[in-house]
Amino acid sequence: MSARLCVALVGVAVAAPAGAHHDTAVQQVGASTGRDVDRLLDDVGPRIEARVGFSWPSYGRLQQGSQRFDDAEPTVTVERYTLGIGARLASRTHLDLALPTGRVHGATDGPFGLGDLLVSASQGLGPARLGALLTAPTGRYTADSVSSVVEISPSETGDLDMITYDARASLGAGAWRSGLTAGVRGGGERFAADLSTTYIHTVGQTPDDIHWGSDATAQATVTTRALAERLTVGAGLLGQLHTADRVAGEPRDGDEPFELRTSRRRSLGLVGTIGARIASGVACGARAQVPMTQWVQGIQLAESFTVSGQCTVARGLGVTKFGKPKSKKRSGSEG
Repeated sequence: MSARLCVALVGVAVAAPAGAHHDTAVQQVGASTGRDVDRLLDDVGPRIEARVGFSWPSYGRLQQGSQRFDDAEPTVTVERYTLGIGARLASRTHLDLALPTGRVHGATDGPFGLGDLLVSASQGLGPARLGALLTAPTGRYTADSVSSVVEISPSETGDLDMITYDARASLGAGAWRSGLTAGVRGGGERFAADLSTTYIHTVGQTPDDIHWGSDATAQATVTTRALAERLTVGAGLLGQLHTADRVAGEPRDGDEPFELRTSRRRSLGLVGTIGARIASGVACGARAQVPMTQWVQGIQLAESFTVSGQCTVARGLGVTKFGKPKSKKRSGSEG
């Protein structure tokens, strides 16, 4: 199953003069555990896998609501490389572990650092697959500012509030996160359809007392095989929803402390995938993601596009020769 690995772009409003308050946002960037090339390795059967991957999400616009507020200056990108290992057991149990490294590019290039460690497990049940995941806050959680926007708006009392939206970048979420995954696959030898969903909830708060909202994603793709089943090409839709983050507001003199619920967002985008079996037990794939519609609360960095790639090397379990499994090839409908 695809899972959501946390590499975050964080936008937090900083304190301003009297009449100001805070706002906050976090962008979750997806990382695959190898599902895009899974069926290209079915000939290996039960196996262990080693993976190396990269991703390059770009955030080139500032947006408020569904309207572009301005171009991001500079464009913020995340350069990330992921090392992972996994096991595909005869019981149709999948186990995965992945650790990203990378850096954030903005006004200046940030230093390389670790991202958040991902551990996931899932079980195939007929055409369906159910699983769970956990991310540990091993990533470099910082408050490096990459751009700022100041907005002045009237408050409920008629005063003018000044809000400074400070776009920040971080390789980690600064908190534990847990989640559930579910998916179903159907089709035949030439075509396959997949529907997968992921829900991730943050456990606890960041070091600066922010409680990130939950993330829900749903993806539907159709994939076809070609070139003697050595090549797969797929296309689909990806929907994403982020619920409100919770952050302490800055009270005026004499007011009681309060908590803001901000930075909701939702998006719908197009996804394209391509995968190739290089040799028995070796497969590589690439993926592109482009949003069609996005809605955000407050002024946030909005995604322009994301490209990623991955190569997987698999070795069969319980065999004496690489790539020659004892088990028979699975059908395309098995997850």
